[in-house]
Amino acid sequence: MLTQDITLAGDSSSTRTYYLTEGPTTGKKASLRRNSAAPTGEAEELAVSHSESLRNGTVVKRHLARLNLQKLNATTLKAHTVALYVVIEVPQDSVITAAQVKDMRTQMVNLLTNANVDKLIGDEC
Repeated sequence: MLTQDITLAGDSSSTRTYYLTEGPTTGKKASLRRNSAAPTGEAEELAVSHSESLRNGTVVKRHLARLNLQKLNATTLKAHTVALYVVIEVPQDSVITAAQVKDMRTQMVNLLTNANVDKLIGDEC
């Protein structure tokens, strides 16, 4: 588990530090961090979790990192949340190497350009 505070750089030199607020606890491979500098009524969170399942007789490890951003609509006073997930599932009895997983990560980072994110949230395939 990642046990320290995590600082992430965003666009336009924005940087956020996520402080550990929950977990990890014994037997539970999950943690939650919050950005304490988020404006009042809003929330910025980073969640990390790990789990295992059995798929076709093979143990599959699932690793998840999730960013949540909650903003308050000033007119309706309703909170709205957007979430961005990254999930890595790795079969333990496979010929897939860590280097191949890292190469896939690089490909995904290259896919998620600003233009392509606009296309994704615009429902383009």
